[in-house]
Amino acid sequence: SPKLVGYDVKSTLKVLLEIGTTALPEVGHDVLLGAFLLNSLRREQTLTELAEADLHYEGSPFDDLDTDELMARAPEIIAVIKALHEQQVKELVSIPKLPELARDIEWPVIPVLARMEYQGIQLDTNYLKKFSEEIDDLVSDYEQQIYGYADAEFNIGSPGQLAEILFVKLQLPTKGIKKGKTGFSTAASELDKLRGEHPIVDLITQYREVAKLKNTYVATLPKLVDDNSRLHTTCNLTIAQTGRLSSTDPNLQNIPTRTELGRRIRTAFVAGKGNKLVSADYSQFELRLSAVMSDDKDLIDMFNRDVDVH
Repeated sequence: SPKLVGYDVKSTLKVLLEIGTTALPEVGHDVLLGAFLLNSLRREQTLTELAEADLHYEGSPFDDLDTDELMARAPEIIAVIKALHEQQVKELVSIPKLPELARDIEWPVIPVLARMEYQGIQLDTNYLKKFSEEIDDLVSDYEQQIYGYADAEFNIGSPGQLAEILFVKLQLPTKGIKKGKTGFSTAASELDKLRGEHPIVDLITQYREVAKLKNTYVATLPKLVDDNSRLHTTCNLTIAQTGRLSSTDPNLQNIPTRTELGRRIRTAFVAGKGNKLVSADYSQFELRLSAVMSDDKDLIDMFNRDVDVH
């Protein structure tokens, strides 16, 4: 069967899966990913932007069209995609090994990611509900301790009120602390400068970490699952300049692992009966490439001895 050529082909394949297609067509070229392969630093991502930058297109935008507009302009859109495809193929061929990379890795991974996103990952929402109650108790404990040291109740999330407590009421040192129009900063980087000055500083840091975990993950993720308690993230192929995948809506790559609470959030993701979750990651991949390309003997030796360079 003919190979599929298009723009953001992964989204197209997901639509096919949603309407019941089981045998997805083979991907021949994606002009969105092709543009990224040729220059991962470029900012143009939409079809309109690619057409304007590469084809000097001056027509109406293709973005956010309703169904009727899409159907009416389908021939024009197809012509633009075809022109981008032909141009990119010529450029890819001029760069050694890039066509091979596209053919053997980039195009074949698109259907895999489409199926992953469509399938989603199961989330134990009951576990997170119980965990949320634990975190509420923890947040409350931190609040009471902070209020005790401040000898007052205040909005800990308000930079102005927090600055008033720290630098006016408790008279903590302000030397080296950034100051804006509204007063001294209470950003995490500034609170780090106050470590050891007063017990309230560490408590505020811990309070913020726990509150962020709850608001970003514990309370939010259960609201994003489908009727089967499965969470559907989007794996982006053209966001990270290094070529790594990025995860959005929701971002599942930034769930912390350094703390016990962060690790407990990860246990809410379950494989389902008869399956297993496997974690795999490159180890300091960019640094390893740097070591080889620079022929840095010390760095190469460190990697050979399994040293964590970070």
